[in-house]
Parts: sequence; structure tokens; C-alpha cells
Amino acid sequence: MKKRKISTSKKWLSLCFYLPISILLLEHLVGIFRFRKQSEFQGLTFDQAFLINATGHTGLTKAKQPYRKRPLQELTLDNTKDSTTLCDPDLVYIFDTEFPSSHASNDRKIPRIVHQTSRSRCLTPNLAKTTQQWQWDGWSYYFHDDDALWRLFEQEFPNFPLLETIARKCLLHGTLKADLWRYLVLWVYGGLYADLDSVPNKLSPNSIRPSDDAFFVVEQYHLLSQYFMATSPRHPLMWYAFQQALANLWMAPDTGSINAAFITGPHSLHAAFVFFRKDVGVAIEPAKPGFKPVRSGHFLGTWNRSVTVIGVGENQNEYVDRDVIRLKRREYSRLGMRHFQDDVKRASGESCLRGILSLYEEATGASLGFF
Repeated sequence: MKKRKISTSKKWLSLCFYLPISILLLEHLVGIFRFRKQSEFQGLTFDQAFLINATGHTGLTKAKQPYRKRPLQELTLDNTKDSTTLCDPDLVYIFDTEFPSSHASNDRKIPRIVHQTSRSRCLTPNLAKTTQQWQWDGWSYYFHDDDALWRLFEQEFPNFPLLETIARKCLLHGTLKADLWRYLVLWVYGGLYADLDSVPNKLSPNSIRPSDDAFFVVEQYHLLSQYFMATSPRHPLMWYAFQQALANLWMAPDTGSINAAFITGPHSLHAAFVFFRKDVGVAIEPAKPGFKPVRSGHFLGTWNRSVTVIGVGENQNEYVDRDVIRLKRREYSRLGMRHFQDDVKRASGESCLRGILSLYEEATGASLGFF
């Protein structure tokens, strides 16, 4: 078989593309070996060291502002006054509720903003009822459909230059996309995130104090709740969670068979909490059966920022009830969605990195087969 010749111009294009990547990866590797010699990083895995170097863990600098942060009302685009023609007769349209004063306040750290998401604004009556319980007096409520999620991923973030590309090539399952989005929306805007099929139980607006910088409950596996989170904007825990999820995705060998719980979900959030506490010299137990790494309390971490945790894992529904919807699979099926436990994994035969590089190959005709 004759080998396809690559023109000189394509060779130069290829060199311009993969040389910076090679230098970047070399810098990461050098940094990793340097970190391994430092006592504070002894015992870290390769992936952890990679993440530490990528995020500047030893001296994490405050992230730059995005070139243009869209207002939330522009992100969710709920301009509809007449919803009767937008949904099927048996579904309910979900509106946003805005209180401009809730976005910024000198008397509290976590803004009075609630974020929820689904494929579209048209929900079953049962799910629509759960959203009503999160629409607290004096709090703005924003519902993010799939289009809103993509508008956020498409924003220009200097800290995440390949974000949109990674999202389109590596987030093949809706659960992965929702996980990554919740970290990012809280990091950029702050506020409260809650899963669509959860409702506040003992939790109320008064549970989150003005001085709280980040607020979680303990979930059943004794980890920080990922189905309910509340943080101030630019909280370092969300930075770490987002970067950990990106690093896990980047190194995933097959984008079609990713286990969301470990790659972008609760285990990714726990790894972020480990980094957050390690910055003040505190080690946390791993997320393994038999361990209880997270308990209620007030915890300091990166930049002297804090995280408040309430509840116990043995009674995870005490503050936020996750079991209020009995037949979750049926509810999601009516919306053309799968419950995360039914998210079918099919091997794609392509890694996240390979998928990203394929975009370059398609555009130039050059082959980067050695990647």
C-alpha cells in the first residue's frame, strides 16, 4: 500500500499544532516529578500530580474573569410570555423568576440564586411540582435547558481554552454534561444547585447563613452532596471540582464507556475537597467502602475559604429529599430522557484526547497517528 504523502504546508501546520502540545505535556511531566520530590505531595497518584501541576495547586492564583460573562437571563433566555404552544398538553412549562437584588449583596456570600437543569423547560407535572419547592421568596430561580448549558460551555474562558471542544467530543452522556455544567455555573455565578428530582426537606433559606461561603449536606456514601450544592462565586472548591473532572475526561481511554460517578460526579467532587483541605495541611480519608471521609462541620481550605457541611450519611434525606419522586425512570422517560442509572455505556473506541485531535486532522488532512 502506498503511503499518503503530506504536503510541506500540511507538515508545517501539523508541527505548529502538536509541538505546543508536546511542550505543554513535557512541562506537566517535569512539574509532576518536581512535585513528587516535595514532601507535601508524597503519596499522590500520577493523575493527582497532573491535576496539581495543571491548576497550580501550590500557589493557586485567582482565575481571570471571562472575556464576557453573560447575564443569567441572557444565558437561560426565558423570554416567553405564552407557554401554551411550547409544550405537549401533558407537560408543564417552567418559567424563570428574577429578583435583581438577589444576585449581589454585601450582607451575604452565597447569592440568592437557584439553578436547575433538564433537557427542556417542559416537565411532567410531578417534576414541575418539585421545582416549585425550590422557588423561594426573594431568590431568583433560573432553569437551564440544553441550549443554556451549551451557551455556558461556549463562553470564552481563558482558563479553559478547550472547554467547548472537550464538551462536544468527550461528553457523550447527558450525566457527564450536567456534572461539568453544575461546577462551572456555580463557579461563575454562585448560588444553589439542586437536582430536578430532589426537594428541600428540613432545608430552608434560613439554613444557609449570610456568612456561609459554600454549603453542602452529607450524602449516603459519606461524601459531599453533588445533587445539592450552594457556593459563592469563584469558590476554589468548584474550581478544583471542574479541573478534576476535566483532567479525568482528558485521560479517559473511551468516551463512550465513562462511569460518571467516578469521572465527573461525586468522586470527582470528593477529590476536589481533598485538594481544598490539603492546602491547609489536612488529609481526608479516601472515598472507599467502610470509610466516612466527610462529616458535618465547618472546614477551611484554599485561600482561607470555607465549606459548611450539615447532616449525616445514614439519613441523607433529612435536609434534601432525593426520594420524593417514586417512579423516576417513568418521569424521565416521558421527557425522552434516561435516569443516570440507566445511561447506557457503549464503547466508542476513541479516547477524549484522540477525539479532540481528530478535529484537527479533519480540518487539515494531516495525520497525528502517534497520538
